[in-house]
Amino acid sequence: MAIIAVSAAIAIPAVQAGQRQRQVRQTLQHFVAALREASAKAVMRRRTVELWVRKDANAYELAIPLGENDTPGATEEAAPAGENSELDELERSERRQIVGRVSLPSIASFGEISGGRALSDDIIAFPFSPTGGSSGGQIEFVFDGGDAKSSYTIAFDPLISAIELTQEGS
Repeated sequence: MAIIAVSAAIAIPAVQAGQRQRQVRQTLQHFVAALREASAKAVMRRRTVELWVRKDANAYELAIPLGENDTPGATEEAAPAGENSELDELERSERRQIVGRVSLPSIASFGEISGGRALSDDIIAFPFSPTGGSSGGQIEFVFDGGDAKSSYTIAFDPLISAIELTQEGS
């Protein structure tokens, strides 16, 4: 019985650390995929597409402009209306479809953000142009899993939207 107790005491923290690392990796991979999707959609649609970072909500999403004759796609679900009615009005007035809202896991939050343009106190928009470029920017992700804390910065180049990931600390 003592051997099982010692084994469990050693194995449980290792499993928890592995789960945390998996969440960190998946969070960063999903965000990089969203950056690439924004760039690809902008080129494909020949219109500027924005990635909106909702800092206070710990979420991000794509804002895709609709043309005069466009309607939201049947396969794309718009995100639920937010609490900010002023921003909801902006979405309607500029005829944008908000798709792919992703909330960060409980251990993650946004840290320092540079670049983009502020749509409100909470929302920063990063435009991607039809030529493949972007506004560029840097977004820090902070992961706090109790005793382990780390941060990563994702930077994307304004000219070609190249993405670089760096670990800031652990």
